[in-house]
Amino acid sequence: MSDISEFALEPAPFDSSTRLLDELGALFEAPARALSTRAVETTVRKSVRRFGRDSSPKELEALRKVLNELVFQINQLESQAGIGQKLLDRQDNVVQAALHAARRGAHELSPAPMTTAESVAAGDAAMAAAQTNSLAGMRARIASGELIGSAALQGALDIKRQALSNAVKAGRLFALTGPSGENYYPAFYADPGLDRRSVESVAKALGTLPGAAKLFFFTSKSTLLQETPLAALRKGRLAEVLTAATGFAAR
Repeated sequence: MSDISEFALEPAPFDSSTRLLDELGALFEAPARALSTRAVETTVRKSVRRFGRDSSPKELEALRKVLNELVFQINQLESQAGIGQKLLDRQDNVVQAALHAARRGAHELSPAPMTTAESVAAGDAAMAAAQTNSLAGMRARIASGELIGSAALQGALDIKRQALSNAVKAGRLFALTGPSGENYYPAFYADPGLDRRSVESVAKALGTLPGAAKLFFFTSKSTLLQETPLAALRKGRLAEVLTAATGFAAR
């Protein structure tokens, strides 16, 4: 009897939230191409309304916290990768639409909670953690030699500081900002296995994208190329890489 009594005192699970998240999960069982933003939003809003009829204010607040944290963490992943919304593919857009609709639907069910000293402190801590992770990733790339400093690149290319600056301004070279605010450049610019002019042409075709986005393009497998642009350039596929770069920059 004591065991039963103790069990009965356990807090009940958030059944309404569980059903809601199960319904949201079903959205991703269909191919992304079969889903439109409008269809996703309609499905989510209906699910949220059903959730609102069965949930308590405590459960609503718990769901909002989970969704807000999920959206925050996704945004941090985008920020750390330096690629932003332009690099999201169609499936990612469906995810974003679902989360946005769910968050908006939850917001409509009750007013947003007041900002408290606790919530501000939690937000500050989360931001600090995200910044620490981002800096750690940058330091790891520098330590591995994937990114090199200005002096190292000048020495490898046998160019003066002004020539390096001019190349950056022209878009032929690009840099990422290091932990202390200094510039770091992709080491592949100094790779003897790559034609420098080809690499610079591709960098310029990427236009005004952030340096991290350009690095992502060069080092990530392209659906069009079926390999990374760097690998394609090693095979002399400059024209195809330029086509891929133009499309990437326009997304």
